[in-house]
Amino acid sequence: MIAKLFKWQSSGFKDWIWQRVSAIAFLAYLILVIGFWFLYPLATHLQWHDFLLSLQMRILGTIALFSFLLHAWLGLWTVITDYIKPASLSKFFTYM
Repeated sequence: MIAKLFKWQSSGFKDWIWQRVSAIAFLAYLILVIGFWFLYPLATHLQWHDFLLSLQMRILGTIALFSFLLHAWLGLWTVITDYIKPASLSKFFTYM
């Protein structure tokens, strides 16, 4: 009963969509940071500080962090459940 409550049941298509959405969110954050670096190559520490600690970048950074964690979790879960053959290990990671 408890295992059913906490098991994240989803289809492969839903996992695929979430993996792509999380990759796009993380990529958007990286493009902004790299874009700032190219636009202001001689930026000082204070300018970087102001840019990264602005409210918009804090929100985007938080979204990027959770997107990265979701992307990594889905990737690891997929690889472990698809390619780990011992039944005990596969069952352990299936119920996580």
